[in-house]
Amino acid sequence: VQVLDAPPLTATHTLPVVIVNHVRRTSESLVLEDARSDDRYRHDPYVLRRRPRSVLATPLVNQGRLLGVVYLENNLATGVFTPDRLALIQLLASQAAIAVQNAQLYAGLRREVAERTRMETALRMIAEDTASLTGQDFFRAVTRHAAHTLHARYAFLAEICPDRTDHVRTLAYWVGAEFAENISYALSGTPCEPVAAGEVCFHPEGVARLFPRDPALADMGAESYLGVPLRNSGGRVIGHIAVIHDHPIS
Repeated sequence: VQVLDAPPLTATHTLPVVIVNHVRRTSESLVLEDARSDDRYRHDPYVLRRRPRSVLATPLVNQGRLLGVVYLENNLATGVFTPDRLALIQLLASQAAIAVQNAQLYAGLRREVAERTRMETALRMIAEDTASLTGQDFFRAVTRHAAHTLHARYAFLAEICPDRTDHVRTLAYWVGAEFAENISYALSGTPCEPVAAGEVCFHPEGVARLFPRDPALADMGAESYLGVPLRNSGGRVIGHIAVIHDHPIS
């Protein structure tokens, strides 16, 4: 049984690539009398190596969703998989599909609970570490925690310049494993521009391509970006906090 949580198979000697990918693509069962003499599949590296005769492959489908493929072969005789045997395997596959989907849902739930627990722990640690801090120490602590919690290479906390509202300046700027000198920059053409306008912006990948007018992103090797506006008690945006990473952020 191959559970489908990856792209289609590529050439390999350990799995019948062409056969499995055909079932993935069509979501239909495939029965071969003799795979070694079938022009469609006899050049498959797996078939050339294993020399199977009778082959049966059927999809695992539940509620219209393709979850996997069941593959059976017989190397001794041709025509082994009769219509009755195919019907039996299809019945078993329908039950297996339900079990696979239930297992995937359970695994997803466990990951969600683990991530929620991790974030709650991180938030509690941030609150405890910053409760007694003010000014520059507070800005640096929050920025460092943002980078560590989200496993990002870059993080910064910035304020909108009071004399030029189309520019911001960082109050804390984390790069890799240490703080860098604070910088000022124009918002236009950057992913920070909509954040400074009050939006939460998340670009999980390709951020440098999405904002070609911001050459700093390419210089940083930026791949992903998350920015959240900072508001004062009256609701006005006065800055933002952002993380940038050189890999996709999920």
